[in-house]
Amino acid sequence: MNKNEQSCLLELPGENSSSFLLKKIDSRAKVIAAIISLYFILSSPYIMTPLLIGVVFFITLQLSTQKGSSPWKRLIIPLYMAALAVITQFFWTGQTVLLSLGPLAVKSEGLKQGILIGTRIIAGNLVVLTLATLTNPADLLAAARWFRMPTIIIEITSLVYRYIFLIQEEALAMKEAQKIRLGYFNWHKTIDSTVSLITMVIIRTYDRATRVNEAMTTRGYTGNLYTLRIEHGNNFIFQTFILSALPGLCWLGGNFKIWPF
Repeated sequence: MNKNEQSCLLELPGENSSSFLLKKIDSRAKVIAAIISLYFILSSPYIMTPLLIGVVFFITLQLSTQKGSSPWKRLIIPLYMAALAVITQFFWTGQTVLLSLGPLAVKSEGLKQGILIGTRIIAGNLVVLTLATLTNPADLLAAARWFRMPTIIIEITSLVYRYIFLIQEEALAMKEAQKIRLGYFNWHKTIDSTVSLITMVIIRTYDRATRVNEAMTTRGYTGNLYTLRIEHGNNFIFQTFILSALPGLCWLGGNFKIWPF
């Protein structure tokens, strides 16, 4: 990489300077290990496999999370989705009735299938969260470039990450202004304020995108947004093997009938 490219590197906010060991591993190894772990989670018919893999990644995520924050906050939506999947499978899957609730019947096959789907959802989200926590965005984009992802996707992703926090701050500021004006006093005003907020965010996003495009064009942007480059080498293969070893053992435990369920 020459000096001109170094001076044009995209600087992304939110980069963590922690010296945690896993953050120093090659981003390619972490991406491949995450994909392999997701395959193990989705392909195993045993509940213990995604459960154990999820525990491994939760512990890793807990160790890498800064003090004062908790991974549970990021799992609220996945937990809700998992609970919904479990409840629906109770009544829709299987033939053996365990419990009758009026016109509804809880079935044993549905119970097992629901728990399996729920653990897959949570474990899969833990894999993605761990990857996002232990890899800064610039390294992820560099890995995507090394994997020959389309350039347009990499550029759009980098710009979205760069400006999404600014849009979020503007949206929160507008919402606070609405609250001061009693915009959320009752359910009718809440709906009106929410619609107005969404409309203003879309309008301001379009305006900001137009200004950013004009500014980049003025500064000589020709369609190539420089990102970090990963040097060629095979050192990441060994790191991928190490990262995938424990999820692989959990997956093999099911294939060798070690797990009872």
